[in-house]
Amino acid sequence: MKKFFLSFMLCSLFVTSFAQTPITIYTRWGQSVQGHINTEMTSSEINSLNAQYTSLYPQATLLGNSSSTYNCHSYAWNMWDQGGPTCWINASISASNDNIKKYWTNDYYALTNNSNAPLIFYPSGDHSAVKSSVSGKYESKWGSAPLMRHAPDYGPYTNMANRQYYAVIFVTGFITGEDMPKLNVPYGYSSPSPGVSPVYYVWRVDSPHDDPSYYDLISSSSYATITYYKQTIFEVYCDVYNSNNNQHVGSFWIEPIAGY
Repeated sequence: MKKFFLSFMLCSLFVTSFAQTPITIYTRWGQSVQGHINTEMTSSEINSLNAQYTSLYPQATLLGNSSSTYNCHSYAWNMWDQGGPTCWINASISASNDNIKKYWTNDYYALTNNSNAPLIFYPSGDHSAVKSSVSGKYESKWGSAPLMRHAPDYGPYTNMANRQYYAVIFVTGFITGEDMPKLNVPYGYSSPSPGVSPVYYVWRVDSPHDDPSYYDLISSSSYATITYYKQTIFEVYCDVYNSNNNQHVGSFWIEPIAGY
């Protein structure tokens, strides 16, 4: 076991001996993440690490060769999720996890209690993984060591039982406003916030036969004023999109019954 921990420490430090070129990559919502491009190890070094880790962890499945060019964080959040460039991403730059947490802080992903979420972060082990298509398994890059398929708590990292799950943000709910409006009277409606920014709001009203003479809609951001002119049931929607990439992040609804 002592030999293993020493070898893993050396593996983690090994990449620093290679030439590194800084690179800036971006989250889905445009936040900048620092990374670097490393030169690759030799074939003999790659083969040696492959053999070492498949021997140490026989219950894991080797999916890709050892490599100094990318690590777990880059594989999960950058390469697997976004098809981004092959590079190395450190979780922390000047504070704990300040680099990696951009992917789930006011961005495309959010913390969830759902253990079936596609992306996983191990806060005690400085490690990231993705949910495998093989039931009950994760896939992750082990530092400079191989890309492996493994059980959630099986691998060379500290306290792998401590896991955080991340899923795509999409919020649904109800618009606030009058649901029994009178005719020819303007009413105000408010959409909830999806909890992220920057966003923009798109309001629409469905009326019978999509006849615009049935209502008047004036909207501004998360607030809208609607005047109803016909006695009928309306459906009011507010869809919320991220301003950076038009990602649909929320959808809210109310069904006013007008003029009854």
